[in-house]
Amino acid sequence: MRRCRCDIFTANLSRRPTMKKILLTLSLSLASGLLSGMAQGAENTCEYNPGRGPKNMTIPLITTNITVGADVAVGDVIHRQQVAISASSRSWLKCVPGNSAVPFYVDQYLNLTNTPALIPGWAGRYAGSVYQTSVPGIGVALVNDDGEMLGSAINSSPLKKWSYIIDEIIWANVGNRVSLIFIKTGVISGGAIDGALLPTLILTAKSSAPVVGLPTEVYKENFSGRINVTSGTCKTPDVIVPMGSYDTSKYFNGQVTAAPWHPFNILLTNCPSFYGTYTSEADPPLFNVGGDNNTGALSQNSFNLQVSPTFGANNAQLGIINLSNEENTASGIGIQLATGETTNPSPAPFNLNSSYVMNVKSSSPGTQLIPLQARYIQTGTTVTPGKANSKAMFTISYH
Repeated sequence: MRRCRCDIFTANLSRRPTMKKILLTLSLSLASGLLSGMAQGAENTCEYNPGRGPKNMTIPLITTNITVGADVAVGDVIHRQQVAISASSRSWLKCVPGNSAVPFYVDQYLNLTNTPALIPGWAGRYAGSVYQTSVPGIGVALVNDDGEMLGSAINSSPLKKWSYIIDEIIWANVGNRVSLIFIKTGVISGGAIDGALLPTLILTAKSSAPVVGLPTEVYKENFSGRINVTSGTCKTPDVIVPMGSYDTSKYFNGQVTAAPWHPFNILLTNCPSFYGTYTSEADPPLFNVGGDNNTGALSQNSFNLQVSPTFGANNAQLGIINLSNEENTASGIGIQLATGETTNPSPAPFNLNSSYVMNVKSSSPGTQLIPLQARYIQTGTTVTPGKANSKAMFTISYH
């Protein structure tokens, strides 16, 4: 159109002077159109600072070993690692509006690519976003830790993270904080979580308005390294506790109502290593790109011990179990169980209504001991001599 109007103006100006006024109007219209075209034609732009993006990063798994107790419930978090990017390592975007009177928005989205298969039929936490790992029974979810959708799991569909207006020149320091959440999804036999087989995380900046430089993949985050996963249980042989013989007139005479404590151990053999896990939301392992890392707070493995007396309890809260009902059994006494080392002169009574939890930490397989104590204690007004045997079932779960 511009070329056509110029040709008409030039030809008619030279041949028909009487049309100057009309042609001058046409000329002014052309100039106005050119100025208008310049204002409307200025482009919205977003570009990286030199050397500050886009970034393709590889994030290492920083924990070497974890042990997952065999009795950890399906659906529980068994490990986590947070990933952040320090200010000195972030991408910087300079965004400029073509017309400050017509601002535009930059939106940031997270999504995953190179995803393994989803956990089949998974309906627990982060359903639809828990992917298989290289260890059967362990799934992984990547969870957004800042922005608008805090705490939301990321999958192959874009998840909106940030949105900000560009109504002047804006320098955007693009941050990104996410967590890898490892979840027990089934029976775990052990193995190694391979970081190279985890999903790839993408952070994309885009706009609904036309912007030169957008959309752009600001960050592409792959993973590397391995986490060795140990699981398993110990062997638990039967335990026989010799309680000895006592004179009722000496130990159960109204002034003395209990015999001395007898220390014994529940022996666990062929145990796996107990490295513990890192499950703290407040203090997880952190890999901070370009900054200081954090090993995180260790959650130790534990034995949860429950005792079920074969012949019932006289006082469950104080850990007193009844004697057997065989012939010639003594009366007026029971056996009290307690927790504590041999060196503890005042062990704590074993509350039969709850579990006794003992933390355990070991970097090598082998034998573990659960220290307990037992004694005869008077339960009736009078004590008659006789056999004083009993039984109990010890159940150990691994966490």
